[in-house]
Parts: sequence; C-alpha cells; structure tokens
Amino acid sequence: MVLVPAFIEVGGVEFPLMAYVHGVRLAEDQPRGGDPLGYLVEHLVVKRQGSARVTELERREDFSARELYAVVVTTSDTVRDQGDSVINWIRIAGVWPDLTDAYRVGTTFLKERLAIPRAVLIKLIEEVGRLNDEVLAGTREPRIEAAPPARIARLPEVVEYDRLAEISTKFADEYFEKLLTWRARGGLAETMPMELEEASDEMTSEDLLADLDDRAAALDELDRAARRGPTPYTDEMLAAQIAATRRTLLFELDVAGVLSEGIREQLVDLGLSELIAYHDAAMAMHRYFASPVRARIVGSPPPESVVEGHVSLDWFRTPSGYVPALDSPADWLAVCERNFANNAPPGAVGMRFTKLEGRMHQLHYRMEAATTPQLWRATLEGADLPDRPPVQEVRALRSEPAPEFPLERELDVGSYQITEHLWGTPDRGCYRGTRLLDGESVLITLGRPSQLSRGELVRALAISARSVAPLRGIVELVEPNQPALTALVEDAPAGVPLASLGFPIAVADAVALGIAIARVLAEAHAAGQIVYGIRPELIYVDRSRVLTGLAPRAERMWSLATRPDYGVPLAFDELYFAPELAAGRDAVPASDVFSLSAVLFHMIAGDHPFAASSPMMQIAAIAAGRHAPCPAPVADVLDRGLAVNPADRPSAAQLVEMLARVATI
Repeated sequence: MVLVPAFIEVGGVEFPLMAYVHGVRLAEDQPRGGDPLGYLVEHLVVKRQGSARVTELERREDFSARELYAVVVTTSDTVRDQGDSVINWIRIAGVWPDLTDAYRVGTTFLKERLAIPRAVLIKLIEEVGRLNDEVLAGTREPRIEAAPPARIARLPEVVEYDRLAEISTKFADEYFEKLLTWRARGGLAETMPMELEEASDEMTSEDLLADLDDRAAALDELDRAARRGPTPYTDEMLAAQIAATRRTLLFELDVAGVLSEGIREQLVDLGLSELIAYHDAAMAMHRYFASPVRARIVGSPPPESVVEGHVSLDWFRTPSGYVPALDSPADWLAVCERNFANNAPPGAVGMRFTKLEGRMHQLHYRMEAATTPQLWRATLEGADLPDRPPVQEVRALRSEPAPEFPLERELDVGSYQITEHLWGTPDRGCYRGTRLLDGESVLITLGRPSQLSRGELVRALAISARSVAPLRGIVELVEPNQPALTALVEDAPAGVPLASLGFPIAVADAVALGIAIARVLAEAHAAGQIVYGIRPELIYVDRSRVLTGLAPRAERMWSLATRPDYGVPLAFDELYFAPELAAGRDAVPASDVFSLSAVLFHMIAGDHPFAASSPMMQIAAIAAGRHAPCPAPVADVLDRGLAVNPADRPSAAQLVEMLARVATI
C-alpha cells in the first residue's frame, strides 16, 4: 500500500509530515516558528472545515477557530507586528515572504507567529486534507516513507538575527526592525548597525540576565523602603522613581524572554531567583487569562501581554496568601479584577476601600508597565501589608494545624495544590490535586530530581495517544526542611483507578478493557512512543470497568531520577514491568505488551502472575519468566504476551486482534 510522503512541497517549500491512525498532519519538528501553522492546518483538516476556510482565504478574509487565527497582513501593520512572523517564515522557507498577499498565523497559547503567502496556505490545507482523506479511506497507509531531511538555505540576515538573539532578544528585535524598514524602502542591509554590534560585544546572554536579576532585587529593596510606615508610598518622588524603574525592568524582562515559555531551565541553571519568580508569575498570569473563571466573572478579553491589563505580575510573584474562606484563588482574583476595572482608581498609586464577599477590603494599586494603574494586592481592612508572607505563616494566623507534608502544598506559584494522597511516600508518591485557577482535578506525581533537564524530561514523558492524560508540566516542590522534589502534573482522567475496584473480574469485562488499552498502545507505538506505565493503579475506568483514561508516566519519571527507582516497594505493591527492564535495558514497544498482559492476568485470575514474597523475588520471577498458569480462555494470548524475549510477544495491534477473537468465543 502507498505510504504517506515524508514531505509535501507547496510553493517550492518542503513541509515535513507525520502520520497517525486518524490521518496526516504537519510534523511536530517544524523549524522554529512553524508550530502555529501546524495547529491551524491540523484543526481545519481534522475538524473537516478545510473547504469552508479555504473559501474565506480566497476572499482574503480574516478568520479564527477556537484558539487559532489567521489575519491578513496589511500595509498598516507595524514593522514590530511583522518582525517575528517574517523571521519564522524565513526559517521555514529560506526566502522572504511576499507580504503584499500574505496571512499572519498564530494561536492564543503560543508566542510564535508566522507570516505565510496566501497561496501557499490555501494549497497546504488542500494537500494535507487530500492525504488525510486517503488515509481515512484506507487507500494510503498511515506510515511515513523514508526520505532524507529537508535542506533549507537560511538567509544571512536570519543567521545574524539568531546570533544576536543568543545575546539579547532586545538587540535582535531592534536589528531586524531596522532591516525590515530598509527592505520596505527597497534597500538591503549589508552590515549590522554599528551600535548593536558594539552592544553585542559588551555582554553575553548570561551577563544580561544576571544584570536583570540584580536590578530586580534592587527594585524590590527600593519598593520595600517606600512601603515602610503606616501609609505606603507617601514619598511621591520615591514612588515616581520606583514606577519608572519598574516599567523599564518589565519591558526589558519581556524582550529578554523572561516572561515567555522555554527559559525557566536556563534561569534555574544560572541560579537567578528573582527572574525565576518573574517567569513563574508570568506563566501563572497566562493561565489566569485563559481560565474559564476569568471569562465568567470578568468577561472582558484578556490583554495581549502579561504586563498589561488591570492585574500586576506581583499578584502572583509576591502573593499575600489571603483568600476569603469560600473562594478559590482564581475566583478571588477575578472578583478583585472586575471591581478594580469597573471603578478606576483616583491616582497613580495608593489604596481603595471596597466591600467584597460581605467584608471590607483594601485594593492596593500602582503604576507599572500599563498606561493605567494595576492591582497588585488585596487585603482585609486594617490588615498589615507584609512583603511576602509564607503559606505557613498565614495558616498560623488562622490557628490551623499544618497537614502532613506534602498535603495542601502549592506548586508553580500557586498554580496547583496537592489535596489527596493516593499511593507511595512523599519522595516517590502519587497524589490528587487541584488546578487553583479553575478547580480542575489533576494528578501529581512526586519524585527525586531528574537526571534530565526539564525539557528532556518533558520529551521523555510525551505520549500523544488518545485516552492518555495530557501532561500539564514538570515543576519543582521546594519547602524548608524538606528535600527538593520534582512534581509531574497530569490531567486526572474521569473515573477511578482500576486497582480500587478489586480483582478478579468477569472475563468478558477484562477482555474488553484489554482491547481498549491495547488500541491506545498501538496508537502510541505507531507514533514512535512507549507508554511504559501500564498497571492497575494508573488505569482509570468507570464503575462498569470501561476505560476512561491512562495516567502512565509515574514509573517512567521515577526511573529517570538522579537516584533511579521504579516505585517498588512503597509506592506500589506489585511489579508489572517487562524482563528487559528488570535487566536494566531500555523499554521497547513489546515492554508495554508484557505489562498489559500481566495486568490482564491479574484481572482475570485474581492473583498476580508473578506473585512473590518480596519485590526482589518478584523481579527474579519476571526475569526468568516463572509465572503461574495462565487462566482460560486467554491462556494462549497471555502466554505469548508474557514471553521473556520481547521478539516472541505480539505487537499491540496483534494483541487487539487476538483478544477480539477471544471476545467472540
């Protein structure tokens, strides 16, 4: 059968493709800046809206689809509006786009934007749609044919831009803004502007970030001095100096990328605690802007930048720790923002009294980066204005005993809170938690710090198959007198863990559940991914034992810790991993088949296939293949699935077929 081509050529540009069971989409390894285009094309093709949207494109109309948009590039667009989107197209195509007939494509959740010629965008949607239809119709196999990587000649201007961006995005943006202006006038830039060349020689990127960190710390000291005494900011000259310093600092943090995704790991490596706090606050602000709570209570569209709007980053960076008893943090902030926005403050800095949630409160505001004052804290009437009271101190003021670590601890600047212990111990355990902005349930796995960088760990844990809980992030849990821990946050699937319902279960129910899980494995394996963590505690089902989701990343995260472990003993009672993992070798797709077969055995027989008196004895039994006799009528299937040699096991797709035949008996 014909395979999906590795690349599709449109307008002389090669776009890498990927295939999966639901069709074709643009590959995830596009050159930097290509992600918005991939999301847009996938949405139009998968949602079957391609032809309707192409009609809008042919009429040169703007359109949006949920978090995605494509707007016509016009002559009224500023050079700054065009800059990053043009650079990203050059990275992909190696040529300058024709901006006289082009679209700017982007999303509400990515900073990157892309300028793309209208004809290329239309043809790309049509061609990906055609390939997608052929895969769904069965005339083309959802596998990519082998091909050499695309070679794109990058223009010297972009090479120069990227070299400057390694030193400072501010310098790079200024350089490219001038370059675009010169090209718009019909000229070409042959050399880098002298003032930028001199500046780039003076400081490295680490120097610039370290300087920003020092200035942020100095600003906090100045701000604390201005807030001393019964009435904060009474020294008008000092308040004006602080406002000007904060405005400049926020602008430079923004252009340096500190307020954007992807830089936290570098900040941690450099030990820049002040910038880490600003970055985490910016990420928390993004989540608040996108939350249903804000949309419901505030109603107005969120600002384009985290430094604009009515709320200061310091609401998250220096939280007061105060929230009314019946409110979530997100509800409380939204209520305060709505009240503050509807009643403009009388001055540039100060405090306003207002009645909220049945009690009098003080809303503290000041001028920052926006053109109007911003809300940075809300307190009860008469309460002191501490710098940054820890959660423990707030609890002490309420005379509440601190729960056992890590319950009620917050992660990622108040983004998540740990609420319930599920399995294991604090340094390698699974917990239920809450996303504080909207109250959504999440699963939180705690473990020792990873031997991988944060980005490497996210990639190692990436699983895109349906029914697998989305990975929300990797964050740190740091608390005095406790070891530093890494926290893995996943969406919580509906239903309950399979382990909580007990074994044995009816053969028909077990086989149906096995088929559903094997299909998920087959989809992941087709995408080159290994699920790794198939066990009853991480399989979620409804009360009829119908699969509702998998949350399989815990054991994989623990295995990648600086002191690796696999969650046994203590976290889980039994082992389900394959012999090759017990021998210290890497996981392969057949490892998932072994784990699922072991779970199926346990579900049907009521006992673990490798029951033993200790974890070490169980590991030895798994390595030797010494399992109990497999239960009928799935004995032949499980005997093959539990084979010691991975090559002797069926694939996940074959396991689906074998179990389906059993189900018809």
